[in-house]
Amino acid sequence: MISVYLSIIISFIGGYYMGQLLSSFVSLRPNRLLRFLVYFSLGTLSNTVIFNLDIVNITYAYIALCLVLLIGYRGPLLHKFSASVILYLFVPAFNYVLYYLWLPGFVPLSEYNVRMILPRLSLPFLIALLWYGIYRLFYQRIQTLRVYASTRIWILLDVISFGPLLLSGYIIVTTSAQMQPYSMLIIAVSILTEIGILYLVAYMAESMHLAIENKNLKIQQEYYHELEQNQLQIRKLRHDMNNHLGIIGEYLKENKLEEAESYFKQLSETVRGTGRVFCANSLVNAVINSKYQQAEALKIDTFFHIDLEEALSISDIELCSLFANTMDNALEACAKINEPSLRKIEMKARCKNHFFSYQIANSYQGTLVTKNGTYLSDKADSEEHGLGLSQVSDIVKKYHGTLDICTEDGMFTVTCIIPI
Repeated sequence: MISVYLSIIISFIGGYYMGQLLSSFVSLRPNRLLRFLVYFSLGTLSNTVIFNLDIVNITYAYIALCLVLLIGYRGPLLHKFSASVILYLFVPAFNYVLYYLWLPGFVPLSEYNVRMILPRLSLPFLIALLWYGIYRLFYQRIQTLRVYASTRIWILLDVISFGPLLLSGYIIVTTSAQMQPYSMLIIAVSILTEIGILYLVAYMAESMHLAIENKNLKIQQEYYHELEQNQLQIRKLRHDMNNHLGIIGEYLKENKLEEAESYFKQLSETVRGTGRVFCANSLVNAVINSKYQQAEALKIDTFFHIDLEEALSISDIELCSLFANTMDNALEACAKINEPSLRKIEMKARCKNHFFSYQIANSYQGTLVTKNGTYLSDKADSEEHGLGLSQVSDIVKKYHGTLDICTEDGMFTVTCIIPI
């Protein structure tokens, strides 16, 4: 009886690590009872008995995995489908090999068989150990994928993963007892291929992360270059200030008010420069400066109030992505308004009471189009539709925050609250 309870506990641990690995593709729902049921279901699913000619258990186990993803996780259906296709192969492949090697009696022994008679308790332990190993290898490395990967990349990964999945399934459901020892090699190759695909997924995620990081660093470099040029210009102005004031004074003495006003305006524009300090985070400040210059060029009325003095648990890359994507959407919407005086962007961000709150509101014209709860843009490339807000949503979900989008009185407002 004790071994049964221990087996259930070990299976639950294996289900936990399998569930955590799935959460790198889509977010696990926050309800505690639902999470417990998810881990318990995955623990049971991961220990499904798989023998040769066993099409029933293979089919039911995959259906069960899809139901767990649909009910227990939140996120795009494509991401859930990708998680099932990429990770499911390990369930039948691992169990097919382990049950063949560890449970003699179900399949006739042959003189070449290398099976070992071990306690039944070792099976859930080995399965849990395998899922823990995959979790440790790939969980952290593929987190970025769900935030930055496009629909085309997800579809490409699904197509690549179908090969070993179908091959292993075909081998299991068609192999006779006599040929089963020889099928082990093909199953092993399928497992190694799937592990290689996970390494490909991790590499793509790291490449995307690096590309975003390089983009942000480039913005930061440009910002610092602008600050340097601005400081140089200010030093020159200080050196020549007596001359400038003398010229303005001469215009005023000669009652040339228009010339004096024009000269003063040019001088003010030069002094104002382009480098502004919006917050203490230099990388975020560089991103906001870049977007602020675009807003000025579009003659958009802007109001920014940012207070990020507290340390954030959100990475700088994801924080910049949050600001950049929402500001890009706001700039795009304001640019479509014909009358410049109606263009408006308001942004507020602060850290208080262990929460990071962020809100950006922009004016817009026309009718907003939604599909499956996602706001669509009118960009020519359909791949870009709603991608910015989708990335923002994934970032907020990753840190167990809340995202609210509303439209009222001609203003489109995005509000994020994330615990820190």
